[in-house]
Amino acid sequence: MAGNQENFDSKNTSTYNGTPESPPRVDTELGRRRHSSSPIPLVRRSHDESDADEEESKRDKKFVRFVDTLGLQLTSVKLFHHDELPNVPESAFNHLSLTSRTSSPPKQSDVLLPTFRQPGTLANFIVRLSEQKVLLESCQASAEDSVTVLSGEVKVVNVWFHKAVWVRYSYDGWASFAEIQATHKPDLHTGWTDTFLFRLPLLPRKDTRPPWDTLQFAIRYHTHGNIYWDNNYTHNYRLQLFH
Repeated sequence: MAGNQENFDSKNTSTYNGTPESPPRVDTELGRRRHSSSPIPLVRRSHDESDADEEESKRDKKFVRFVDTLGLQLTSVKLFHHDELPNVPESAFNHLSLTSRTSSPPKQSDVLLPTFRQPGTLANFIVRLSEQKVLLESCQASAEDSVTVLSGEVKVVNVWFHKAVWVRYSYDGWASFAEIQATHKPDLHTGWTDTFLFRLPLLPRKDTRPPWDTLQFAIRYHTHGNIYWDNNYTHNYRLQLFH
């Protein structure tokens, strides 16, 4: 029995070697994860601080409202009576280059108007041009740098390659006259017609004796050794000066 008991004890008893057990190993990675995921402590703010932030947020926002959403009119009309007009002092206009409000209005310039219908607007323009070989189409007077200029357009039949157009004019009923040459416009060539333009700067009335009131002119066309005239059926072209 004693031997069996000794064998039993040897089987069920661990041998103590005198060395204490090592402490358990801590999983450092798990520890770091737990540390990083730990809750962040909340900072409690006072009630007054929250109200101040809310008011500041409202001030930063901008709102646009249209008056019609408030039941008002988008436009308004204000009528002023004569006695309600503001009285602006003369000193307010000192820095402006303005003439006196009491000065008389500037004198209207003289107007030079034709006494004939523009040939280019007539139904028989092509027929007349074919018969005469030269015909005024239109003319008008305009002011350029304080000088009145008579500008006109003349059509001629393309009889020959070489051609020239002249405008003969008079201020005194043909007691005297002068001429200017018109300018050929190749870009207005149509095959059987050519176009010439003229510009006649008119003399001021004070430079003639007596001062002129009527300008007359006629057109002369030279080509292939022939001369053709357009004198408005012998009446000439007349322009009247109105003061």
